[in-house]
Amino acid sequence: MLLIVCPRLMPNGVYYYIMYSYEKDEVLPVPSGIVRSRVQIAGWRLEKLGEKKTKVTNLAEVDFGGNIPSVIVNQGMKDSAYIISKLRPVVAKATAEYQTDEDKQ
Repeated sequence: MLLIVCPRLMPNGVYYYIMYSYEKDEVLPVPSGIVRSRVQIAGWRLEKLGEKKTKVTNLAEVDFGGNIPSVIVNQGMKDSAYIISKLRPVVAKATAEYQTDEDKQ
C-alpha cells in the first residue's frame, strides 16, 4: 500500500494538502503478523484570513484494520493535530511553485 499526497493551491488562495492510501501490496508486501491501516482520506485545508491568521481545517478517516485500544487511537489523533506546524515550509514551497508570472510581479 502506498500513501498518495496531493498538495494543491487553488486560484482563490485556499491550500489543500490531501492524502489517501493506494493498494499496491506487490510494491511493499505486508509482513506476516502485521496489520496495515488504510487512510481513506486525510488532510488539511488552509485558508488565509489575514496577514498572520490562517483558518485550518483537519480531516481524517482511517481504517486501522484491527482492534486498536482507544487510548492509542485518541493519542494518535491528538498528535496528528501538531503535524500542522510542520506544513509551514511545504505550504511556502507550494505557494512559490504555483504562483503565476502575474502573481510574482
